[in-house]
Amino acid sequence: ATSILYNSLFNQIEVALKDGYEVNLPFGKISLAHVKDAEKHNPKTMEKVHVPAHSKPMMHFFKSFKDAVENLDPTE
Repeated sequence: ATSILYNSLFNQIEVALKDGYEVNLPFGKISLAHVKDAEKHNPKTMEKVHVPAHSKPMMHFFKSFKDAVENLDPTE
């Protein structure tokens, strides 16, 4: 049952992003960043590689969420 909920949630986020919307959540927002095409280097071979323009998802946390978790001890 939990996997159905997660699949449904992620599907709705995917559809919203494809339709050009930002997705607002209680702790932040998910949006698409557009990346221009570029010439990059393969670090292993130093071969030049063309990377076409594309979009990538970005997660931006709200300040209130960042402040709430700022002093949490990661070892606990």
